[in-house]
Amino acid sequence: MDNGPGINEREFVKELLSSFRGRVTCVAPQPSQPENYFDQDIEYVVNHRGYNPFLYLVYMISTILRVIRLHRRQHFSALVFRLDLIALEPWVLAKVLGVPVILKTLAGYTRFSDLGDWKQKLVAVFAFPIYRSVARMAVASDTVSVHYVRWLVHRFGVKPDRIGIVYNGTNLTAFSPGNKSDERKKLGLESFPFIVGYVGALSTLRNVDILIRALAQVNRTKNVGLVLVGNGPDRKILESLAEQMGISDKVRFVGAIPYSMVPGYMRSFDVAVDLTYVAMKIGNEVFNASYSQKIPQYLACGLPVIAFDVEDNKFLEREKIGALVKIGDEDSIVDAVMHLLEMEDSEREGQSRNAKTYAEQNFGIASLARKRISLWDDVLQKLDESSKGREG
Repeated sequence: MDNGPGINEREFVKELLSSFRGRVTCVAPQPSQPENYFDQDIEYVVNHRGYNPFLYLVYMISTILRVIRLHRRQHFSALVFRLDLIALEPWVLAKVLGVPVILKTLAGYTRFSDLGDWKQKLVAVFAFPIYRSVARMAVASDTVSVHYVRWLVHRFGVKPDRIGIVYNGTNLTAFSPGNKSDERKKLGLESFPFIVGYVGALSTLRNVDILIRALAQVNRTKNVGLVLVGNGPDRKILESLAEQMGISDKVRFVGAIPYSMVPGYMRSFDVAVDLTYVAMKIGNEVFNASYSQKIPQYLACGLPVIAFDVEDNKFLEREKIGALVKIGDEDSIVDAVMHLLEMEDSEREGQSRNAKTYAEQNFGIASLARKRISLWDDVLQKLDESSKGREG
């Protein structure tokens, strides 16, 4: 995908190939849009083209055979996977090659919970045993949320000491502050004196409807633009809502754009919003989680972020680089926007600097790649020492 979840993987793979060349071999599906991204150093296999049943089988077989051939030449110390719904490749390869398995960004809540559609639920029934087996056999895993750790332990029986938290990262070169005025002129947004921005899927599941209602309230007394970058199944519903609220002239629906244009739009914003959260049911309790890919990108562009008040987002208020709002409450979004509107320029500039600094210290894709490599090395060293101890 050009702008979807694959972006996080793309940036990570690029960093691995750049900084750890010779130590890492990357295997990935042939890109659907090679004009957007293609790397000759990646070992490409057949693309399943949106989980086409026949092509998906071919994709799995081609992946397994390619890794076996590569292992014969390179003798891998470990196999690292980003698990798909059907975790057949790591299960087969672990059995055939006898190589330790490590899991990157272990997740799966949508697939193995009530959030999935009927097709996902049906496939999940058959996929669960293998997925659980691979999750348990992994010598190390990382995930993106404290609540995800709890769910993985509860749902799959993964050992807590084998799971670490590594947050979604961002490309700090591409995502960085810029000249707001110049970006607005370039993008035709100069008519807005203040811009609230959102980048992502246009879906009521992302609570964009609440954002539109909140901005309608703000515009009763202020002139504020809302720029929505992205597309989705609910775009027409959201366009109708903006019209009903009387702010269709204040809301700019940009649509889907190339990844390379996303930083420019972000630089045109004054504040960014991400109202995505997942209510994760763990046993008899429900925990609200948020692990947005967009928040690190917003912060890297020097933007304060408005997000729902869940544990994963607490750092925004703690570091004074954003505002937390009550889940589902448009009035608290209004208050947060108004507060940012009324800030002194010096305070706003300081907040922007702090946001950029925090992103550099915590979300840079290069530092996260080093963190993972270090984690993998440590685990493999302990396994090697343990094996030598048993032999002795």
